[in-house]
Formats: sequence, C-alpha cells, structure tokens
Amino acid sequence: MYITFSFDTLIALVALFLSIASAIYAWHFNLFRVSVTSIEVKKEREHVMISFSVSNISTRALTIKDITLEHDGHRILDNGFSPEEYDIEKNRNKRQFWDESHPLYTDGPLPVPQMRWNPYDLSPAYDPSSVSSPFKRSVELVPFHAEEFSYYVDALPQTINVTCNHRIHRLSKTISIPTKLD
Repeated sequence: MYITFSFDTLIALVALFLSIASAIYAWHFNLFRVSVTSIEVKKEREHVMISFSVSNISTRALTIKDITLEHDGHRILDNGFSPEEYDIEKNRNKRQFWDESHPLYTDGPLPVPQMRWNPYDLSPAYDPSSVSSPFKRSVELVPFHAEEFSYYVDALPQTINVTCNHRIHRLSKTISIPTKLD
C-alpha cells in the first residue's frame, strides 16, 4: 500500500490538529475554578481574626456548599466573639461609676436638674470589618466575583477547604488551600 502526501492530506491533518486543539481549549476554558485570596490575620480586642476571599475565577456560576478551616486535622469553628458585646461589657462598670459620680440635681436650696451626658451610654464605635462573618449557608458565586468570610479563631488554620457543587480540583468538588500562617 502506497500513501501519498498531497495537498488534500495536509489540509486534513491541519483541520484534525485544529479540531483537537479547539476541543482541548473549550474543555479547559469551561473548567470550574475557585481561588482563596486576601488571607489576613489581625488581632482584634485580644482575639485573633482570620479573613479571606473566595473567588470564582471560572466563566460559569457555581455554588459554594461548605468552607472549613482545619488545624492538625481538626476543624476550627468561629469562637463567637463579638466586639460590640465585648465593649458593652467592658464599659458597664465605667457607666455605673460615671452615673454615681455625676448627680442628676445640683445641691442647694432648690434642686435644679442638670443636663448630663454619660459618654459610656453610647454604643461603642467599631469597624464593621471587625465583625466575623463565617460561612453559614450555600453561596452562589457568579463568574469572576468573590465573597469574603472572616472567623474569630483560637488557633490559626493550616488549610482552608472549599466545597462546591461542581468539580473544581481534578475529580473532586473540594479544594484544600494551605494558609502558611505559622
């Protein structure tokens, strides 16, 4: 059998190569991908807070089903710290002392009410980013958008595990991202 390499054969081989390359490109372009970025650790009122963003860097929407923080194989949960409650509790005694040391009426033959303003009666001012916002329920992420999460933790996590409704890492729906915070 004699095979000839003609111009028609060349065009067929180029078309075959381009169709295979196009199929690989389309498959790769349509993969679901998730990225964990902006990992920050800060100390807020004697408690450690970790915050991070989970980004959908694929061209299709996906749903985040679960996010877990792990340290030495154990799951880390938000410890429930609230900066507002902490400040209110801290100022409770100061408020009481201020009320006792500043009477409502002036001394004298005719008691006159005083205008007084207790500086500890105000709700404490705090940065909204200091309030934790842990993962609570499924979150839909549109393409090229991110969702921020934050946790008050007792131990810094070694990995952040993100579980989605589609395969995002090889054949798995979960990706494990090391934090390198130690």
